[in-house]
Amino acid sequence: MVVKKINNLRTTYRKELKKVQASKKSGAGAYDVYVPKLWYFENLAFLHDQETPREGLTNIEENESELLNLAQWYRSLHFLHQSNPQRHS
Repeated sequence: MVVKKINNLRTTYRKELKKVQASKKSGAGAYDVYVPKLWYFENLAFLHDQETPREGLTNIEENESELLNLAQWYRSLHFLHQSNPQRHS
């Protein structure tokens, strides 16, 4: 029960922190930055150092690598076909 409460507090703090950070990134003026509504937000400020964003899962780099390999393979095949046209007729 206590662990559940602690996790709830941390999650709520993180959500509020993300709102603050998002409002700063948006280019909002100093008066437009989100002000947390939690009365205990400042009390949990020690959690800020423990915030490590998870690395996002992406397969873009993997797909780009596969496309490059396919392009190289195609160029090699095309070159072989041009250098030896009788074999492939």
